[in-house]
Amino acid sequence: MKAALGVGMALCLAAATVGACGDGVEQRGGLKFVDDARAADVPWPDGWTGEHDGWSELQGDGGGGDVGADPGEDVPVGEDVPVGEDVPGADADGGGGDAVTIDVGGGEDAGAGEDGYGEDATHSEVAEDGGCLDACDDGEVRCAEDAETGAALLEVCQEDAQTGCWGWSGVIPCDDGDPCTYDVCSDGLGCHAAEVPCDDGNPCTIDVCQPGVGCQHQPKGGPCEDGDACTVGDACTDGVCEPGAAKACNDGNGCTDDACDPVTGGCVFTPNTTGCHDGNPCTQNDKCSGGYCKGGAPADCDDGNVCTTDTCDPASGCVHTPNAPCDDGNPCTDDTCDPVIGCVHTPNTAACNDGNACTTADSCKGGVCVGGPPPSCADQDGCTANLCDPAKGCVFPFANAVEYGGSAYFICKSDRKWTDARDYCASKGYYLVTVNDAAEHLFLATATAAVQSGKAWIGRHDRSKEGKWEWVHGSSDFKQWCKDEPNDGGWFATEDCAEMNACAGGGWNDTECWDDNAFICEKKL
Repeated sequence: MKAALGVGMALCLAAATVGACGDGVEQRGGLKFVDDARAADVPWPDGWTGEHDGWSELQGDGGGGDVGADPGEDVPVGEDVPVGEDVPGADADGGGGDAVTIDVGGGEDAGAGEDGYGEDATHSEVAEDGGCLDACDDGEVRCAEDAETGAALLEVCQEDAQTGCWGWSGVIPCDDGDPCTYDVCSDGLGCHAAEVPCDDGNPCTIDVCQPGVGCQHQPKGGPCEDGDACTVGDACTDGVCEPGAAKACNDGNGCTDDACDPVTGGCVFTPNTTGCHDGNPCTQNDKCSGGYCKGGAPADCDDGNVCTTDTCDPASGCVHTPNAPCDDGNPCTDDTCDPVIGCVHTPNTAACNDGNACTTADSCKGGVCVGGPPPSCADQDGCTANLCDPAKGCVFPFANAVEYGGSAYFICKSDRKWTDARDYCASKGYYLVTVNDAAEHLFLATATAAVQSGKAWIGRHDRSKEGKWEWVHGSSDFKQWCKDEPNDGGWFATEDCAEMNACAGGGWNDTECWDDNAFICEKKL
């Protein structure tokens, strides 16, 4: 086995399989090396001293005994170690000694004593003067990387054809030419390939590695998640996850600002202080507070009209109710209320009623109701008086009405036949008069004479039986016939009805019933 201890900075080529050169200390199989230039501040192991210059071996933990030097003894810079001689301070048998510190920054080669050759982790076989120092053994390989590209390399130990020295002269790139693999080098395996990861982290692509081409990312459709919890129905489009519709977060409350938390996806309703309407028309300048609409100041319902009382109804709003009783009860004025001065009563010319039933076509003049002409109160009935009562209007009381001895009488001057007179009295609730005594006879004769000079029918007749005289109403034996009466005279001897005032003292006479006479009606009071 041939190995070179004085490899210097070339040891950093195997950084892929040993510790990083950058920290100033490397593990090389069973040895640790320090970069004197980059680890000037790296302390020596406890109890050791020395200068850092180039790459120095700190310690060895190989097979047989360690080649070592006593603390503080370095191989002098620029001096070779003679073949077959021990390094100063090293144990002769190389076993169990302290680690050796060898400075290879100057001089030619450093060598281990003959006792050191054997099972140590690292050793050097130094040729005779004029020979070479082999860097590696035949068949050895090691991993390295391209200093510029960082690509993995496999170094092979080869013999120099001219010098016969063995060194790391063969370099094989670790590249299988397949873009779907990446090539690495590792101790024990050498160059080998691993599958290239084509996952681009995009849920909207199908990631494959096409031989000879490399990774391909083919767009796909379907649902996806755009990372925003406030969108729903996200979908892949042309290889991109497009957000769906915004999540609905409307609570229907104008006093909250509605939003969606993009992290949790939950709706957030934040109270605001915007203007609002509390639904009550009797408040104004309502404003949101604590998520609710709160009514403001009372609504101003003053219409500036003195003729109204201004109030507010929560259901309908301002109400203006007339408050001035401007009706003066006079139909001849138009009653209004002036918003500034109040009630106004303006005269009109409307039709009216002056309250007098004995006027017609009343009308207003100067705010007063003036009566018109009187009504026509003629009833075409000769037994009545045509009168007008201011309260009742036209009235037709019996003319020539008188009272005597508990009876009411009226003397009708309208000439009628006896039977018509009888029927007329009955229609008015009266009957043709019955004379009961001389006093009543005298009263009636006098009253009749005062009204008219002619004769008047009374209720006496013998129409039922000739010579048997009777009354229409009641009975009475009193009689006041004129001389030689009744005589049933006349052309046809049919004088069956009695009339008074036919002779002096109002005496009675029998005559034909179809004669026309005034008549007297009576009724008991």
